[in-house]
Amino acid sequence: MKLFLFLLAAFGAFIGLRFLWDFVTNWDKLNVRKIDIRGIKVLKQEQIRALVNFKEGRNIFSYSIDPTIFDREKWLKSVKVVRDFPDRVVVQVEERFPLASFRKGSANFIVTFDNVIVEYLPEAEKIYKIPEWQDFASEGRQQRNKITQFLKELKIREIEFYEKVDSISLEDGLLKFGLKDFMIYFGRPDVSEISEKLESVRAVLRDAASKNKEVEYLDLRPFTKKMQSAIIKFKKGMKK
Repeated sequence: MKLFLFLLAAFGAFIGLRFLWDFVTNWDKLNVRKIDIRGIKVLKQEQIRALVNFKEGRNIFSYSIDPTIFDREKWLKSVKVVRDFPDRVVVQVEERFPLASFRKGSANFIVTFDNVIVEYLPEAEKIYKIPEWQDFASEGRQQRNKITQFLKELKIREIEFYEKVDSISLEDGLLKFGLKDFMIYFGRPDVSEISEKLESVRAVLRDAASKNKEVEYLDLRPFTKKMQSAIIKFKKGMKK
């Protein structure tokens, strides 16, 4: 008897909740009058609206994100719907963060922080300082992944330096950074040496500035934990 009463009560609760849900999802007081798009930097509002396909006038509970939009637009890292009762929906967008640009054939692309290749958009260059990875397309997947992780760590630790880099390339497996006024031969992409090598760069540049000398390139390839040295070429000769 107790089991029967329990099941009857549960069934009644289910029917009541179902009735309440049907009422709420069809209540015109909860029809959306405004849809806001937030969080976009590179993409445009009309792009997001077309992707999510949200229209005003529907019940606030009827809006959800179709997961296929992430296949259609790789710049999107996450999208969620925030319901602002009674009549507004906020589409909160998180875009991927560009790490470097590269060229493949006649087209330009961008590789992101999470190692995803996205369409090159000129708007991204206006917002972010994106260095060009000159030989990205010719590198193997394993090497690209290793360098991508290195660049990510470099950006996180040394954002001021990273934002001065115009180009990235490899010479016999060794990283080369092109800056506006000089070149740095950095050596192999070893994350553990980032801070030490960049401190050497800063010391050299401070010394050059104090002597009114212009640097042509810094060669940090001989740099190891046992031999922390570099070859510095100035515009009028070489100093070691």
